[in-house]
Amino acid sequence: MESNALPDDGRVVKLSTDFYPLCEMKWTDDVAMHAHRFLREAKRNNTMTLPLAEDMVCLTGNLSKNWRRRKEKSPPRKI
Repeated sequence: MESNALPDDGRVVKLSTDFYPLCEMKWTDDVAMHAHRFLREAKRNNTMTLPLAEDMVCLTGNLSKNWRRRKEKSPPRKI
């Protein structure tokens, strides 16, 4: 906005420089607060689904298989 002001029009430059701090002060109250509330409500209204038992069996099997494979490849630890 300052670049649009005529070089000799100090009033427009002053108004534009005063506008920016005002926007920063009002941002928290007017925009950020409403956005935070919207995100919180959207999260609360989101339906949560539990994983299927067969998916959990598959995941557990893969984790166990990877753990055993890494254990076999790693050198024994000295205690």
